[in-house]
Amino acid sequence: MICKEKSLNLTDYRVLSYLQAMLDFDNWIRLSHGEIGEYISVDRADVSRSMKKLLTLGLVLAGPTVKKINTYRLSPVVGFKGSQAEAIKQRRAALRLIKGGKAPTEEDAEHSRAQTTDEIPD
Repeated sequence: MICKEKSLNLTDYRVLSYLQAMLDFDNWIRLSHGEIGEYISVDRADVSRSMKKLLTLGLVLAGPTVKKINTYRLSPVVGFKGSQAEAIKQRRAALRLIKGGKAPTEEDAEHSRAQTTDEIPD
């Protein structure tokens, strides 16, 4: 449960909230850390630290870089924007990555990146 995660601070929650608000279909997010920071009035470096933490916890999944901007996917365990059938499919896939209730490993994150590379909408 996200609310019980003691390592998250207020900036982390603000970044996560903004990412949820900016979701594209199938949970794609394409925003620079500077854009996020500007909108929530936080320094870009603080956003970068928060994104690193959210990636480590598996709340956000890294995608490929498109035109010098990183892409991300919000973990379907956190929320989903798209069809219900796709949400169920994505949530099941994400839950398979979690082993024994632990956050995904770096190997799992690499596997997730490889799977999502071919699915990025234009």
